[in-house]
Amino acid sequence: MKIGDKVVMNDKYYVSEENKGRVWTVRSEPWKCSGTLVVLLDGKSGGYAVGGLDIIEEAESNMTRQNLEQFYYLERELEMWERELLEIKTKPLISSPSLDMIKSSIITDKVSEHGNKTADLELNIKQRRALIKEICSFIDKIPDACTRTIVTSHCKNADNWEKTLEVVGKGTLEGIQKKYYRFLKKFFKSGGKGR
Repeated sequence: MKIGDKVVMNDKYYVSEENKGRVWTVRSEPWKCSGTLVVLLDGKSGGYAVGGLDIIEEAESNMTRQNLEQFYYLERELEMWERELLEIKTKPLISSPSLDMIKSSIITDKVSEHGNKTADLELNIKQRRALIKEICSFIDKIPDACTRTIVTSHCKNADNWEKTLEVVGKGTLEGIQKKYYRFLKKFFKSGGKGR
């Protein structure tokens, strides 16, 4: 662990509801205090045990709040492009060409246009799949199970807040909203990219 690392408190020690899922920034090198390795965290007084912290992977810093909150729609867009590509690949270019068409450049133009459209869609699909995989990985690595459940329900499944509360199974509507927005604020303020 080093200065600047993004960390969350794990369940090795007691963590208050307020601090569960909160992203902290390490502001000191580790040192021993009463036989325990500790570090200072931005916004917290005193040292905190290194064993009670999990480092958030650097790759997650490429995540944007907008992509996270648009996850459901990114998946729908991917499905739409995949259907369009399948339709293009299975639809014949020309139903029954006449002799004049064969002699002209019409066929050449249609083949070229078809190839360009196919290539563009394949590239979009590849990029969108990579983005969706990155978002899934980000969500899976949220260390606090409650926060992970809230983010999955609200962002990945596009559930409204009432449905998200039902999925979480306990708490209040205001409580889960606060937890969600606190997580976004802490993560995207402390290293992730905001909108």
